[in-house]
Amino acid sequence: MRVVPSVLESVTVHAEGALCTRAFVLSPEQGHLPDKVRIDGLPLALRTGSLRARVVEGPAGLLVRDLRPAFDVKLPSESDLPSEQHALEAAEAALSDVHGRLERVRMELESLQRLTPTFPPTRKGQPPREAPLSAMLSLAGFVDGELAALHAQRLDLERQQRDAASEVELRRRRVQELSSALSGDRARLFRAALLTLSGPLPATGAARLVLEYAVAGARWVPTYDLRLPRTLEEGTLRMRAAVLQRTGEDWTGVRLSVSTADLERRAEVPELKSLRIGRSQPPPPRSGWREPAPGLDELFAGYDALRSQEPPSPAKAQPVPQQAPRYEPQEVDESESDDSDGIAEAASYGGPPGRAPRPMA
Repeated sequence: MRVVPSVLESVTVHAEGALCTRAFVLSPEQGHLPDKVRIDGLPLALRTGSLRARVVEGPAGLLVRDLRPAFDVKLPSESDLPSEQHALEAAEAALSDVHGRLERVRMELESLQRLTPTFPPTRKGQPPREAPLSAMLSLAGFVDGELAALHAQRLDLERQQRDAASEVELRRRRVQELSSALSGDRARLFRAALLTLSGPLPATGAARLVLEYAVAGARWVPTYDLRLPRTLEEGTLRMRAAVLQRTGEDWTGVRLSVSTADLERRAEVPELKSLRIGRSQPPPPRSGWREPAPGLDELFAGYDALRSQEPPSPAKAQPVPQQAPRYEPQEVDESESDDSDGIAEAASYGGPPGRAPRPMA
């Protein structure tokens, strides 16, 4: 597949988005034009559904059979990252060395400051000893001299530590800036277009094709300039267009045009009326309700006649609800009832309240 360079010729900027036109030339090889062509370097903001290609100049029979979007990855040359990395590592090692020497000096200072003369305890019954003034003075002189030297060394090491920390910060910033540039340049992603042409065709001259595509990230804003003379009799109104774009392409020297139309407008296919031979008649008015067709009542006449001939189905007998049993009081002799009541009442005192029990004979 041959990779053909293309040139951005014109751009039409809409209210949202832009329509770009690229042109490329196909030169014949061994008297024939290629059947597959690849166009690289297209912006990443390209809308894949807007790719269009056509033949502007070329031999008869040259057509674009297929057009597909693809991706293109470019790997530029490596930058000088190892030298910056080595410089950063050397600065960090120097900082660590200075920090270690400064910590040792601080520890020696703390040890010297804790160095004081001590006296052995006096035993009971012995006279007090004389103070060793010469030894104490020599110790104080030694401590003062050492402290002065260590303080000067600490000041020098603190200055070296600040300088080393600044150098490390500078090297880190340079490495970060170089790494961010490498991350963008080491693998740059673009869009590409794969064209399938009707070929290979014999040709003696070059063919010129055009590729169109829409991109997002571009718009234009109108500005108006009205100039009036002091007499206010006439004026000049000029309109300017401020174009803004972040599509990833260089529009320097490209023919620009602006449009107020919507780039993503939707269009419906028009409904064509039928042509009939005869006298011209007005089109029938459209309405949401239509009268029923004639003979609608006779449409179900056979079904109604069949239903009328069927014998009526017998009605199911409903079950009769059973009556609840009735309890009637029985007639009992008064004497028997009195005796039985007396016996029952006399036999139990925990039953329901009743008459007093009879005395036993």
